[in-house]
Amino acid sequence: MKKLFLASVAGALLAVGGSAQATDILPAYKAPPPAPRIVACPTCNWTGFYIGINGGGSIATVDSDATLSTTPIQIASDRRALMGGLIGGQAGFNWQFGAWVFGVEGDGQWTNERDTLGALSFSEEMRIKDLFTVRGRLGWAHDCWLWYVTGGGAWAQVDSQTLTTFASSSFSTTKSGWTVGTGVETSWAGTGWSAKLEYLWADLGSINRVFTTPTATFESDNQIREHIIRVGINYRFNWGKAPFGKAPVVASY
Repeated sequence: MKKLFLASVAGALLAVGGSAQATDILPAYKAPPPAPRIVACPTCNWTGFYIGINGGGSIATVDSDATLSTTPIQIASDRRALMGGLIGGQAGFNWQFGAWVFGVEGDGQWTNERDTLGALSFSEEMRIKDLFTVRGRLGWAHDCWLWYVTGGGAWAQVDSQTLTTFASSSFSTTKSGWTVGTGVETSWAGTGWSAKLEYLWADLGSINRVFTTPTATFESDNQIREHIIRVGINYRFNWGKAPFGKAPVVASY
């Protein structure tokens, strides 16, 4: 009886030891990771109305020819640069189809570009006071970035003042032309705000001035081209809505 009891105890101990060794050999069980939760990504949606402000600098290259027409002789021929800062605002609307973004934008800037052309007894100061554009935009959206090209119409108010030995004359006109450019805009995650960097080239055509004094007639012709670099901030009013009922999604854990 005693031998039977000892054999039973030894068998139980062997079973416990074998179970412990098997536990050590088997890999530890880990619970599977939770399934990703699909949520809307509002920063990927560029569709909707927006407004903003901008600022930067501009250089207008002006090819000028001035002639004393009573002789006639050419008294000046030069390329000058009207440099200055600018500040203004813009508003527009975008439509997004997949990664493609189509839009239209209008903007207006105040600027203080000016320069003076002088020769002999003749001088002419030219100043560009403001600049407006209405443009289409075509862009490609990726993550929180929008890369785009743009083009449309441009308008500017140009003032000039001509001085001679005997008289002076002031002149103001609104010139129209066209513009093309490119830019990049980035959306700030989780908000309707975005920031952009943009370059525009504008052709404003030519301005012809005829200024007559009692002793002579002065004539000047000026070809105006604009180079504009600016930064801006926009706010999109329906940034949290899906474009055309289709919510862009990202995985969130």
